[in-house]
Amino acid sequence: EVLVEFVLWIWWCVTLGLSVNLGVQLLLSRGDPLTLLQRELATRLDRVAQTLRRLGGQRVAVPERDSLRSFAIAGMSRPLALLKTAAAIHVWAHKRHEGLSALITLTDRLVTSALALETLPDLLHETRLHERLLNVADSCDRMRRAFNELRLPDDWVTLADEKNAPPPFPLLDIERTLDQIAMAVPRYSEELSHSDSAPAEKRSLFLPDAFENPEYVRFAIKGTVAAFICYVVFIGFDYPGIYTSVITCFVVALSTIGASNQKGILRFGGAAVGGLMGLIALVYLFPNVETIGGFWLVFGAGTAVAAWVNFGTPRISYGGYQIGLAFYKAVLQDFGPASSATVIRDRLIGVFFGLIVFGIVEQLLWPVRAQDALRARLAEMLRLLAELARAGTSSATPTVTNNDVDSWRRRISQKVQDAQGLIESTKFESGDFKLDALQKLTGDAQVVFVLLLSLARQSRATPRVPRVVEAAVVDLDRTVATALNGLTIQVAGVSEPAVPELEHALNAFERSVVGMNALDEPAATHLAERLALYRTLVGAIKKISPETGPGRGFSKG
Repeated sequence: EVLVEFVLWIWWCVTLGLSVNLGVQLLLSRGDPLTLLQRELATRLDRVAQTLRRLGGQRVAVPERDSLRSFAIAGMSRPLALLKTAAAIHVWAHKRHEGLSALITLTDRLVTSALALETLPDLLHETRLHERLLNVADSCDRMRRAFNELRLPDDWVTLADEKNAPPPFPLLDIERTLDQIAMAVPRYSEELSHSDSAPAEKRSLFLPDAFENPEYVRFAIKGTVAAFICYVVFIGFDYPGIYTSVITCFVVALSTIGASNQKGILRFGGAAVGGLMGLIALVYLFPNVETIGGFWLVFGAGTAVAAWVNFGTPRISYGGYQIGLAFYKAVLQDFGPASSATVIRDRLIGVFFGLIVFGIVEQLLWPVRAQDALRARLAEMLRLLAELARAGTSSATPTVTNNDVDSWRRRISQKVQDAQGLIESTKFESGDFKLDALQKLTGDAQVVFVLLLSLARQSRATPRVPRVVEAAVVDLDRTVATALNGLTIQVAGVSEPAVPELEHALNAFERSVVGMNALDEPAATHLAERLALYRTLVGAIKKISPETGPGRGFSKG
């Protein structure tokens, strides 16, 4: 009877909470997630442009909020969360998920490069450098306006001078990144908008390796051991108030040490802040409150603080949830005035004890560092990119369909999302691990991704071309695949194989195209577009190569 009554009350509480929350969201929602994503990216570009103008000698007002440094610290968490929501609501965003994801990563690279440029001790006071800074700032403004219109400029003039670029290097990196945004993503979006829609892939409740991968069993064992230790301790010492230690073990049991550290910090910090707010309410406020109106005022103030933090970036939003939970535990102890602070003390002790136990177990039993997991995900992504490059136009697989391309797209996109999440988790781990080089690698790999997708989709509409040109294309695809396979081994840290010379294969393809004077107009136009894509692709792969070797900016921590 008690169980039935409890279930009925829980059902009503959940329904009431969801209904009220839905009504508030419909009335007070801040807007569409796609619009918010546009605003986030445009604001970042605006701050980069302001920074470049200030360094170029112009007087620019420094914003009081949303500074360049705050965006660099915030990282990609909020834009990626908005993209996930926008892709679930808008078909347009769902179809262009990879392109938008690449935009987010590249825009974050612009922010970090601009911040690095700003922190340089002495910039050369040359008229040419100032003109260059202002030119790049104008390009950022142009790109920002294009973001607001949900399109990218198609008449872009290349900014980066790879052979004769004078210092500083962060400015060259900004120019390169703007060129990548303007050249790679529009072509991919255009190809995608003209491609045939493929049927949705059947999704399974379990992962393909759910019953084969030993990592899942290890993960379950770690969580079970930690929770069991906490359970035995609070039962053995007859201290049921610290039952939150068991819940903590389940909450912070995540895939990597960095992710667990991040959530553990937010859980304990939120519990401490919420507990302090509850203690202030119990000691100083509630003794002077005699009516329900006074209670509502205190309750509303605490809820506002928790909601404000919860509405922040994904890095801190979970802390707001913990603030509210700890505060409610303190002020809603019973149907009457709350007077005991024991629940606050016991909750903090339980959370702290659970974090200590799980931290020790996680370090002793099959530790998984976010840094190592990130290297593995990037290696898997590069391996899939190599497969896509080999299968896109290779004569060995002449019947590549939209379904095949979409299958690669989904698998590679999942690796990209995993890598972006692991980048955030890496920041909560110790060790000598250069995050700038890691983010640059991820951004360059995403550019390669969208270019290969565009080439693969374009290959299905290829008109008949001479065998010489077809053989050159196949050879270039194989060379690109071999280069990506070599980079896969480099990222994994196994060895440092020699990356094949891409320029030779690209030049051979270009000579074969130039030598064909008798091509009809559709074939000539198609080959010209394909050659431009390959040039951009080779440049993007060459940018990855110098940064991924062990000890060269991507070392193990």
